[in-house]
Amino acid sequence: MIVRSERLTEISSFCFEGFIFGLSEGEAKYYVSNEFINKGKAALKELNGSFCGYYVDDETQQLYVFNDRLGMVDLFLMKDGQEWLLCDDYWQAVKANSSISINDMAIEQLLQFGYMHWNNTFLSEIDLCAPATVITIDIKSKSILSTERYWRHIPEPVIYNRSAAKERLYESIKKAVKECFNDQQATYAVANSGGLDSRWNLFCASQQERHFASYTYTGAKKSDAEFVSRKVNALLKQTDSKYIEVCVNDFLPKYANKHLDKTPMLPLYSAWYYGAFRQLEDVSVNVNGFISTFLDAFTYMDKANGYNYYLSQSLTDKYEFCYNLYNITNAKLLSKVYLKSHGNRLKDSFMTHLDELEMNDLGNICDSFDFYCRQRRLNKNESWTNFYGQMQSRSPLVHNDIVDLSLQLPFEMRDNRSLYVETACDVMGDLAGLRLERSPWGLKGEEVGAKGFIKSTLWRADLKLYKKTGHSFWFKGSHKDVAAWMCQYPNMEFIRQLINSNNPLIIERFNQNYLNDNIDALIKKDFVFVSSLLTVFMFLNKLSDIKQI
Repeated sequence: MIVRSERLTEISSFCFEGFIFGLSEGEAKYYVSNEFINKGKAALKELNGSFCGYYVDDETQQLYVFNDRLGMVDLFLMKDGQEWLLCDDYWQAVKANSSISINDMAIEQLLQFGYMHWNNTFLSEIDLCAPATVITIDIKSKSILSTERYWRHIPEPVIYNRSAAKERLYESIKKAVKECFNDQQATYAVANSGGLDSRWNLFCASQQERHFASYTYTGAKKSDAEFVSRKVNALLKQTDSKYIEVCVNDFLPKYANKHLDKTPMLPLYSAWYYGAFRQLEDVSVNVNGFISTFLDAFTYMDKANGYNYYLSQSLTDKYEFCYNLYNITNAKLLSKVYLKSHGNRLKDSFMTHLDELEMNDLGNICDSFDFYCRQRRLNKNESWTNFYGQMQSRSPLVHNDIVDLSLQLPFEMRDNRSLYVETACDVMGDLAGLRLERSPWGLKGEEVGAKGFIKSTLWRADLKLYKKTGHSFWFKGSHKDVAAWMCQYPNMEFIRQLINSNNPLIIERFNQNYLNDNIDALIKKDFVFVSSLLTVFMFLNKLSDIKQI
């Protein structure tokens, strides 16, 4: 989708890209078009899916450009003097932009947090529109009249009865999964990682009268994910299953450019998923995604439960806690590598944006930051970006019922995914007792008493043995070890060539000598940081090629 100010008179009256739960592609476009005809832009509040598009109101001669309420489909706004452009492809905006101002603050955010914040992109002239954005444009004057939000992430707990919450949660997940199967002519695959989220998807999918294949991908010949997923398939009597071993020592030279084309602001480590999804070319719809994102509290990042101290502290202290909670990169390392570090200015900017949320509760502050910045960016690693041919993705994650329910739950029902796990234990039967991937325990948690103590001790010893020797008795092995893969040839050769790029945009921003001397150690210590670094290098190289810098 693309809308240019200088070509407004040439556009069609309606455009819709994406999906609506429960509807096929053709049905979705017809439905959304009729909703706009009958309700105008008020229709957006009720649309349930992942999408972007535009609609022309013939009576007012106004154009409405919009994205879905969670912002899962990107919508970019580029302003270049009096000209502007709206599109869902970042590179279209880059190519149309005549002036170039690199957003060094955004680069630092990517390096320090693993994702950019709020509306930031690599270039100051291009913004990522907020979730639930609707932009009103006057066609005659070609001017942007307003930019509004038709929905906001505001936690408002109202459900305190645990039994009622469980019942509603089960019905919401079941409905969301059912409506992912939205095309009678499509062929479907459902991810099976051995974890809780995929277990929910498979459990609910198995109740539908639709054929689907389950699939498990792994970067090793044997892994815990494969072992547990086979047990899941057996319990669900799922006979159509795929076990995909991904070639991982060359995933960077093979898929880095594809990753950059589709998701230029995500760390490059997720490019390895392309190798898995390439083997699903016979599938038209992939049911994937992380349901529990909205059913979990920010405390999944706070293993030490340090948040308790800050609950009654000042607003500034709460902001400080949020900043430190999500800041994953060592500041000294960043200053050694990145020559344009903003230091305290980065933190000040973080605080300013939190202030705009107008929230006082620590949990609401952290959860809202997580939604607007972390979830929105990183949830695209699998579900929305990794596909081949005509395969599309559907995720229960973006279903309105699940999101609405999550905002109505009190903190204690989301902390440690407690309601999510308890509901699974109530409805899944034997599936709940099956151990999770990378754990000796099922959904009911650790056993108490001597038996539980012995089991935990043996598991920890087995993990230590695996880490030391690569062999174990109980644990079946990791299905991914991105740091180790990146150190293999030809991935490492690709990395070294990239960090030695003879590009003035890179030379003036990065300490290439330090990177050359320490790249192996940096990958082993923090592969996410190195992956983010590689993404920046690749972007700057492609930008130089496009603009002939």
